[in-house]
Amino acid sequence: MAVHMIRDMDDVEGAVMFPDATQHLVEPGFATLRGTLEHCNTGSCLKGALHALGHLRPYHTRRVDAMIDDFLRRRVTSLPLWLLACAEHARAGAA
Repeated sequence: MAVHMIRDMDDVEGAVMFPDATQHLVEPGFATLRGTLEHCNTGSCLKGALHALGHLRPYHTRRVDAMIDDFLRRRVTSLPLWLLACAEHARAGAA
């Protein structure tokens, strides 16, 4: 449980959600999520990145949708159903 909730615990996600005072953290925050989705094969890590994207979707809708769509395009055939459900849940803006 802790692995997929790590972004909730460290508040990097909050810096990306509300970038007025933390604009310098938006790109590194998205780069971390993109790297996780592109290179990680551990279900907990992928679920964590998708969970964070679900939180970020209301604030960066197009960017989050594009990241999730790209993730699904590249990996849909190798993902278990529960991770596909996590991706769809995040795509709907739910964390």
